[in-house]
Amino acid sequence: MRVDYHERYGLKLIITDLDPAYSFGQIELRRRQVIRDLQEQGLLERNRSLPLSPALQRIAVVSSEGAAGFQDFREHLAQNAFGYRFHCRLFASAVQGKSAGAELSEALEQIALQHTRFDAVAIVRGGGARLDLAAFDDIELCNKVAQMPLPVFSGIGHDADETVLDLVAHTALKTPTAVADQLIQHNLFFENALLQLADNIRSAGQSGIRSHALDLERLETAANWKTNELLRNKAQQLIWIEQHLPAMAAQILRNRDRQLEQMEAVCAALHPDNVLRRGYSLTLKDGKILQSASDAEPGDLLETRLQDGVLLSRVE
Repeated sequence: MRVDYHERYGLKLIITDLDPAYSFGQIELRRRQVIRDLQEQGLLERNRSLPLSPALQRIAVVSSEGAAGFQDFREHLAQNAFGYRFHCRLFASAVQGKSAGAELSEALEQIALQHTRFDAVAIVRGGGARLDLAAFDDIELCNKVAQMPLPVFSGIGHDADETVLDLVAHTALKTPTAVADQLIQHNLFFENALLQLADNIRSAGQSGIRSHALDLERLETAANWKTNELLRNKAQQLIWIEQHLPAMAAQILRNRDRQLEQMEAVCAALHPDNVLRRGYSLTLKDGKILQSASDAEPGDLLETRLQDGVLLSRVE
């Protein structure tokens, strides 16, 4: 800094440089560096991008077994007004102190090895001093949270302060009970979606039934009309046939008589007697008509029928 004088404003102190270690403190500087490192590695949004299961019931809880925040979290879930059942398994860990970071990381590693058994992870603790949150700014812990295969919910009991773990978690809330409320609300939304889907299915089913009922009524009406029309047509045909049957029968008989007369005329024209009258003759051998000269042998007696008599002859 330096001192300067202005003829109008007088003496003034000009600050030319600042040491962040004195203005923000070593802890805050380290915290900001961790955030920058995570951002450069693309880890700040990684866990937040994981999809949540439709229903969150199997919860891996990371907390101190005797922590009041954990007890509040568990009781809040158990006594929810909607009767939802939650299966919580505690992975005990220190949540403050020098060993907290390592124990929290180890608990997360155990959960990651069996992540298919859970729907989400909840890291919860009660309130405390600002310095108690230092473990949640640890770079290794935040790396593990960001790369967890399950969505991580954080509720570490501070309304005003925000840790780096809150930034990399899927959902950051202020208190353990707030995490419990979030899980309950998520399941409530899922139940409401199911109820809405059931209503939609019911409405669609009823609408489909009404539509098909109308179709059946139309088909029934059309079938009745078509049947009645067909019966009327057939009845009219029967009446017409009844009225015209005698005349049709008489006409058929007349036609058959003419056909018989024609057939008789043809038969008469082809009768052998009529053939003989036209100058033809018939030669028989042994009572059978002789059709070829090769059928007669010398010495055979032949009978020749003419129009006015019969001649007998012998073949030589």
